Amino acid sequence: MRKATALLTGALAALLTFELASASQVAGYGVALVGSVALGTVLAAVRLWGAAACTADMRMATGLLAGLTLCGQVLTSTFGGPGLAPAHWTATAVAVVVMSLTVLVLVGFTGAAPQRTQRSEHPYAL
Repeated sequence: MRKATALLTGALAALLTFELASASQVAGYGVALVGSVALGTVLAAVRLWGAAACTADMRMATGLLAGLTLCGQVLTSTFGGPGLAPAHWTATAVAVVVMSLTVLVLVGFTGAAPQRTQRSEHPYAL
């Protein structure tokens, strides 16, 4: 489950970068904002992939980045940016929303899954 979350998180970063590159008009701050979120998402994906276990800070960082991506995409596609007309819902925008929701669900399930312990016997057994 952790590796699937890492793969989808990396794909989300690639999709964000593609959407930014294909946008017709982007404010200067938008490039910095989306670029920093995409970079953070790539770092979270790499950290999730290489970790032995999915810790709480990894889940929180990945969930926060996916949530920011989801909110930003919905707000931008619905209302537009400051001084810009609302962007229309494109296939890429819908894919970003769906992938963000999927990453959030996977992060939730990864946190709820029981972790394996090193010891196979119970410490309270005689």
